[in-house]
Amino acid sequence: MQKAVRNSREHFLETYLRFCKEGRTRDELAEELGITIESVYSRYILEKKAGAKLPLIPKKKFRRSSEKVDKLLKELEELANGTDSKPEPEPEATEDEVFEDVDIESILNS
Repeated sequence: MQKAVRNSREHFLETYLRFCKEGRTRDELAEELGITIESVYSRYILEKKAGAKLPLIPKKKFRRSSEKVDKLLKELEELANGTDSKPEPEPEATEDEVFEDVDIESILNS
């Protein structure tokens, strides 16, 4: 079991500020401070409850999207905006179309 690391409030806030300015992640901050990601978030919440206005450091950096991911995101965006190209519903078949493959003579003669 890893020994608990204590960071003063001042040290935590100084490091937090530096990581915000550098665009680094919460994972990296946790590693730098020797604490868990959950502990970083808990300290963030405590500061917010105390009235501090802190930006939330992202948990992980997003990687550059692949073409496939970009296509999926575009389709999802279209769905969200209601602008997706939905296929037109097929009209219901008429009675003549429903029975066009049925040999009525053979049914009547059986």
